[in-house]
Amino acid sequence: MSDQGWSISERSTAFKARRWEVERSLRTRKGSPTPHEFFLIRIADFVHVIPVTPKGELVMVRQFRHGIEAPTLEVPGGLYDPADACPAAGARREMREETGYDAPILRPLPLLHPNPALLNCRAHFFVAEKAEPSAATALEATEDVEVVLVPLADARRMIEHGAFTNATHLAALLLSGLV
Repeated sequence: MSDQGWSISERSTAFKARRWEVERSLRTRKGSPTPHEFFLIRIADFVHVIPVTPKGELVMVRQFRHGIEAPTLEVPGGLYDPADACPAAGARREMREETGYDAPILRPLPLLHPNPALLNCRAHFFVAEKAEPSAATALEATEDVEVVLVPLADARRMIEHGAFTNATHLAALLLSGLV
């Protein structure tokens, strides 16, 4: 298999929204005469953080997700803002905004691609050690977030019972070595 085995004969924006766009392209595999249509969602990278309190609790957020029309239990995070100096700064900002917590230590986790078949973005995850409440939350108009403290001792059982369904967040929790 070759990573350079495709040529692009046409590329256009099929749809553009405030924070993302859908790109349509015609691509031909090397050695094939037939072009194929592909769609790609272009969106900024994600930044997420797994805050852990000195008492051994995960600081998580419960929020309604329109894609599944149900609430999910997740780690705080969001789209990387170019105004942030680096992904770690974006993760810290998201943690403060969504939970009101801050932490002196941010440990990076391996980079994840949420869905490389359809999305161009990457997900940057960090573990925030010694997380403590530091300020009030600063939610965006589209955010309705409830802060939930989950004892680390309960997290594995909760994973096994389907309490965490966001795949990239679940992968990050498992990669963190905390659960």
